[in-house]
Amino acid sequence: MSRRTLLLLRWGVFLLACLFLYVRLSRQQGDLDSAAMFQALREPRTLLVIAVACVLMLLNWGLESRKWRILVSDVERISRWRAFMATLAGTPIGLITPNRVGEFVGRVLFFGS
Repeated sequence: MSRRTLLLLRWGVFLLACLFLYVRLSRQQGDLDSAAMFQALREPRTLLVIAVACVLMLLNWGLESRKWRILVSDVERISRWRAFMATLAGTPIGLITPNRVGEFVGRVLFFGS
């Protein structure tokens, strides 16, 4: 595949993931209205929980990218940053495919040609 085709494919997947999230979140009917939700975000405990979740999320993706780098080392040597970006690219694709098969596809797109 050419570099331009891969770029278009990446942007297409990104836009589809954004559209998917928008549709899912806009249809969600919850108990809290948006004003109450933003009011809850001002509480220190809520901010702490969100911060801890973000740190753990980055740690998880870091471990996943390390694992991916080790698994593909026989096929191709990739940098830590490229492995991390491949892991991030595979996550939204995995969310919209059955059994998270898309995670592998999203990561393979970062192989050099």
